[in-house]
Amino acid sequence: ELIANLSCFFPGDMAFNKPEITIENLVVENQGDLPTGSFALGFFLSTNRNITTNDFLLEEIEIDDLQARSAIRLNPTIDVSQQNIPAGTYYLGMIIDHREEVIEFNKNDNTGCKWTSEDPIVIEPNTTPDQCNCTDPYDNDICEDFEIYQAGFASNQSPCINNGSGTIGGDDEAIITNARAFEGNFSMGIRENGLGDALFLLGEKEAGTYTLEWVMYIPSGKTAYYTLQELHQPGITKLEVSFSGNGRGQIVDYGTNFNYPSDQWFRIKHIVNMDMNHVSVYINNQIVEQNIPFFYGLGSVQFLSADNRSTYFIDNFIYKLLFRVQNGKVVTMGIPNSGGIDRDQSRFQVYPNPARQTLFIDYLNPSSQSASLQLINELGQVVWEGQIPPRQVSPSTLDLSPFKKGLYYLTVQSEGNKQIKKVVIQ
Repeated sequence: ELIANLSCFFPGDMAFNKPEITIENLVVENQGDLPTGSFALGFFLSTNRNITTNDFLLEEIEIDDLQARSAIRLNPTIDVSQQNIPAGTYYLGMIIDHREEVIEFNKNDNTGCKWTSEDPIVIEPNTTPDQCNCTDPYDNDICEDFEIYQAGFASNQSPCINNGSGTIGGDDEAIITNARAFEGNFSMGIRENGLGDALFLLGEKEAGTYTLEWVMYIPSGKTAYYTLQELHQPGITKLEVSFSGNGRGQIVDYGTNFNYPSDQWFRIKHIVNMDMNHVSVYINNQIVEQNIPFFYGLGSVQFLSADNRSTYFIDNFIYKLLFRVQNGKVVTMGIPNSGGIDRDQSRFQVYPNPARQTLFIDYLNPSSQSASLQLINELGQVVWEGQIPPRQVSPSTLDLSPFKKGLYYLTVQSEGNKQIKKVVIQ
């Protein structure tokens, strides 16, 4: 069976000009006979030349699609100034499709393309700038390290920080404190009164793909809780994440558990794709869940008290535009001279994946004709067929209860264009 086949050509040059790593002439190619669908390039830092997905994930670059027998040339620039990287000597490496999203039968061939820098990179202490502060929540790039403020209430010092009550100095107010700091002297704290309700405003954006991250400190035995909100005020919750106080946490509405370290700073990172309507979550540099359904935009992060034990600290907050879709092309911010990535006008995403009861099929069908769907099992048998109506803009659902657990392939075909997604039913 004809499939996609990813490969890469090694970069022509790599330079570490603090605080950025620039890679020139990175070529990613699909040598197969089918389009790849969306996938990502993962850039990792490792203490040795053996690059694996267990190493420090430095950056992800999303590729929306590579058509059969086509290639793209990239010149990525990776900012390391805001990363929680311990001082030391590292090798930079890249793994194509590190999340294993491309359908393949020979993983060693299709995702075995790894590149490692010949020379090590030395990360020195204090790579984070001394000061960065948010002056406008509607900026595309937001940075906040709380260093320009004074100890005290937060919302009267920053235009990007608010609270649920809207009353400066209320019981739900976040505070600027020197009790803990990842770097420098200050961080933002949620107090142990069970009433904390601080919002970091993000401009209520509805398009583009952003990285949203910060470092967090949760003392042992203390709890923490945050939500992503659609607006600048609480009400329409898009994601809930809780921390129990004993090193266990959960993505609440998705039921995904994870571990986190107590009594030390650790990084929380999200890749929020508002064009494809999903978010991926990383805790302590490990992916916890990817492609969680996420519709209609992102307005703020709400830092809450989970209970009377909630005490935690936030530092080095970053909200940065990675790329956006314009005129049918992905314009990648941070990858100069790439010329954009051509993409089909029709969008095809499935989630959750793995799935249990219901599968959402997000296919933007701009055609005046229906698109045909087929679910195919590992034996190549068609076990279900359906259609996507013309001008479809909202996700469809597929009841998975009639199907056995295992690996399947969902295909969509419209006007001669066929796309395939791998689906795991649990």
